[in-house]
Amino acid sequence: MNIFFLNLVYSLTLLYLSNDIYSFWGKNIVNNNGINEVWAVPIENTILNKNQQIISLSDNQHPTEVVMDDIQKTDGLEEENDYKEDYDEILFDTSNPCSKNIIAYYTEWRAAEILPSQLPYDKLTHINYAFGVIDSKSFEVVGYNSRILSNVITYAHQQNVKVLLSVGGWSGSEYFTKMTSTEENMDAFVESVRSTIFNLELDGIDIDWEYPGRYSNNNNPDYANDTPNYLILLKKLRSALGDSILITAAVSITPFEKNGRVLNDLSEFAEYFDFVNIMAYDFSGSWSSIISHHESFEKPEKGHDFSFKSSVENWVQRGFPPEKLVIGVGAYGRSWISNTKMNLGLFQTFDNTVYDREDDYHPKWFNYCQQDKLDHSSTWRYKYIYKYILSLREDRGEREENDDPFNYSLHESNGIIQYDCWLRVWDSIAQAPYLFNTKFNNFISYDDPQSLKIKMNYIQENGYAGVMMWELDGDNDDWILINTMNNCLCH
Repeated sequence: MNIFFLNLVYSLTLLYLSNDIYSFWGKNIVNNNGINEVWAVPIENTILNKNQQIISLSDNQHPTEVVMDDIQKTDGLEEENDYKEDYDEILFDTSNPCSKNIIAYYTEWRAAEILPSQLPYDKLTHINYAFGVIDSKSFEVVGYNSRILSNVITYAHQQNVKVLLSVGGWSGSEYFTKMTSTEENMDAFVESVRSTIFNLELDGIDIDWEYPGRYSNNNNPDYANDTPNYLILLKKLRSALGDSILITAAVSITPFEKNGRVLNDLSEFAEYFDFVNIMAYDFSGSWSSIISHHESFEKPEKGHDFSFKSSVENWVQRGFPPEKLVIGVGAYGRSWISNTKMNLGLFQTFDNTVYDREDDYHPKWFNYCQQDKLDHSSTWRYKYIYKYILSLREDRGEREENDDPFNYSLHESNGIIQYDCWLRVWDSIAQAPYLFNTKFNNFISYDDPQSLKIKMNYIQENGYAGVMMWELDGDNDDWILINTMNNCLCH
């Protein structure tokens, strides 16, 4: 975990207090899921606007200033007629009648890469806007950019998509314990949530407390009282917000704890939540002892005892109703450098002295098989797995003008597919894919459409509420992952 998370929370808070000026004066930003990522600048000193046009930046201008200017000029209602026509087209393109929830997080620090107008609203039912944080003194919700959030709400509501403000996150959960420690503090938070929801016309709040009664990145848990106090907070929120406003949460694969023990009965919590989103990923990573899957459907043979299935079973067995359980997937992979080529890296020890040298967006990865130097990125967003690895397959054929953006049947196999020096391998026990680099021993655990279809079928067959994805910027331009989930759950 990265100490720069704290800088992100601090920066977001400053942005809120500075009249919503949305600008970071450094390219590298660490998101709340532990992934070190970057503002996208396609060419040095340029940026893409909403129409994918390259705009030159002045010497002292930051990409987000251009994006904010672009958003303000194009996403408002009082604009020139030519834009109003485009806006009306979106207005009447009302949305998908899906019986399951398809939820995705939109991260504010990605606004330079994906504008609110570019999101796949027709494939979603809910968007969780990340993140607001809790002020340490007033206990109000702060730290988000209201202008960007308002634009997301406007576009989403035109297509019957609900928007929730997610509060907390991996680096933003520091003050939950303090806020829930007294009735007065909770009342201040609840009033702030209530006024924020009604002023911005939000559809609800998503509580991302990581984690009540358990140590995490920068929280200060009260092991005995966090979870009981959480229940009190939920009662207050429901009383203040009524039944029409959504109250959801991002939760661990391990249900709520008190004094280090998991609660046996979660039914009372379920009364106040509309649903919870189980973060069924990050089962393994740089903190593990051996390489294993980070979001597999079934438990792997070695490495850990977690899985997509066991994650939700943990909650059902403790009285949480299946129809209120949304199961999460990550639109990114986790990577290691194996110490050996045995078993194509799976369940092997790894070199924990090798740190990130290149982020996943770096074009160096496209020619990685022709390089002599080992490079490492600990996380890979799916869009770059697609761009820099899956596109290397020589027999995928020429893309016809009217073809699907990506014929993924060419990339689905229960065996091994070669992409130059990369091998895509299917683990039939864990029901998950992984990539292995035969030249440098890079190993990437991730989800793809083949594994997602298995997960979506499981959701349908067992009556669960739907799927959540962290995060939209992980998917590629054709929304391969989002489309897979939508096709399985909504058609």
